[in-house]
Amino acid sequence: MYKNSPIQITKKPDLND
Repeated sequence: MYKNSPIQITKKPDLND
């Protein structure tokens, strides 16, 4: 999910990982 949205990764790096 977040991997598909770079913006989300920037705001929620913890969720991305």
